[in-house]
Amino acid sequence: MKPQLNKLAIGFGAVFLLLFANLTYLQVFEANSLNNRADNKRSLFKQYDIDRGAIIVSGQPVAYSVETDGRFKFERRYVSPAFTHPVGYLSSIYGAAGVEQAENLLLAGTADSLVVDRFRQLLDGGARRGGSVALTLDSSAQLLAYQLLGNREGAVVAIEPRSGKILISASSPSFDANLLATTNAQTMQQSWSRLIADKTNPLLNRAYRETWAPGSVFKLITAAAALESGRYTETTKIPAPATYKIPGTKNTISNWQNAPCSASGEVTLQEAIAVSCNTAFARLGVELGSKQISKVAAAFGFGSNFDLPGSVVKSLVPETTDAAQNALIAIGQFDVRVTALQMALVTAAIANEGVVMQPKLISETFAPDLTLLKSLDSNVYNRAIKPTTAAALNQMMQAVVELGTGSNARIAGVKVAGKTGTAETQSGAAPHAWFVAFAPADAPKVAIVVMLAGGGATDQPAGSQISGNQLAAPIAQRLLVELLGRK
Repeated sequence: MKPQLNKLAIGFGAVFLLLFANLTYLQVFEANSLNNRADNKRSLFKQYDIDRGAIIVSGQPVAYSVETDGRFKFERRYVSPAFTHPVGYLSSIYGAAGVEQAENLLLAGTADSLVVDRFRQLLDGGARRGGSVALTLDSSAQLLAYQLLGNREGAVVAIEPRSGKILISASSPSFDANLLATTNAQTMQQSWSRLIADKTNPLLNRAYRETWAPGSVFKLITAAAALESGRYTETTKIPAPATYKIPGTKNTISNWQNAPCSASGEVTLQEAIAVSCNTAFARLGVELGSKQISKVAAAFGFGSNFDLPGSVVKSLVPETTDAAQNALIAIGQFDVRVTALQMALVTAAIANEGVVMQPKLISETFAPDLTLLKSLDSNVYNRAIKPTTAAALNQMMQAVVELGTGSNARIAGVKVAGKTGTAETQSGAAPHAWFVAFAPADAPKVAIVVMLAGGGATDQPAGSQISGNQLAAPIAQRLLVELLGRK
């Protein structure tokens, strides 16, 4: 009998030790993580008793807390749908998103860096107060970008090339985050039902949570791959007929103007960029192969999840030995998929002599008394291309605006480097309209990307190469003027 009792005691002891170890692990090592989970409703309810810190843009709060007379002591307020996607929301039922989720511990006052503040608040006997977060966004430019997008599906991203600071991160359509932050459960649930039923998907952050076919703006990657290979220079002549027969198929690729890209039937690499010559770049893609193109794309950040609030969807370039697919990859078709953020990083890197900076949305964090806790440094992500390659691409992109397809981006007295793009998606559907640019081209301060899904209008003809110039370039031009006015 005694051996059985000993075994039973040992068994109970082992179970107790395991339970104790698990409880210790959860309470000591996982407490912050569990409290910060978006689906932890008890933790979310508790947060409504906290004077949550503000999220600040250009010195003014765009998200803040106010006292209520209801079940919860505080309720969150948001100033404009223009900031919804980067800032996010805090909901007692549907959790949190964006900066609200990523910086939840600080905003709620439970971060390790606020231990002293929590002790002081305990002694004072007042409500717990959270820290605040300052974003890199330019408030006026962000509001203007949202206004210019209107109700069209698309995104605008602007970056400071030398620091990686995100100046604009606008996504359309958006929504009023107050509808999810309200303490009225019925209003919140009805609003959520409408949002998830909306076919335009306003909950989606199109700036870096959605990928698109890039079309001709991807030719910048192909041109960079050609220059980096050492086999081409900006003056290398490339055949540029009206059509190019895709190897191994009966299909052809044609130019947007349905004609050769020059009277001679051949163009330099610089001229090919300026007039966005499909046939020249398709041939270039076959000669280079997707391995060289994808290698350079990876150097710019393709395939990476950048560390931004809300997380970033990876941009992708397939590797293939199929010549037909390589021809399509070179002009940004086939299975090439990019975020607006990724194309902004490519553009900014060209402006920054080939160096990709880590994109940054948060600039500073503050204690509840507004004492500076941390100022976030700018960090290099990678050198994507040589300075000589970046300089050559800069000249090519200036030619796009001055002489080629990007005329609507011109700014009086300012050199602008840009690239138009049209991405065909499916037969009969309007293409996506893109425009990427940086300025001033001789001393870059801002890089910008405008993307309008389906051309931003239902009456755009499929395959219209100039839709990027017609629709996206004017938006980029207005925003460059706005941002350069205060640089």
